[in-house]
Amino acid sequence: MEDFELARRLKKLGRIDLLELEASTSDRRWRALGITRTTLINQAIVIGYLLGCSPYSLSSWYRRSSKVRR
Repeated sequence: MEDFELARRLKKLGRIDLLELEASTSDRRWRALGITRTTLINQAIVIGYLLGCSPYSLSSWYRRSSKVRR
């Protein structure tokens, strides 16, 4: 949630410009869990963060909910 909080704080200081640079990340979780499930998990984590849930709780919940069910 560090990137989320950083963006929130920077937004309060003014306009955020986007750079035309690429960042590479793994898509394993998106492929394994699907777009809908991954998006719902991410949004639930953000809501929990905004409601004041502890980072430990959010991390634990994220790991459990993101396991691939076979």
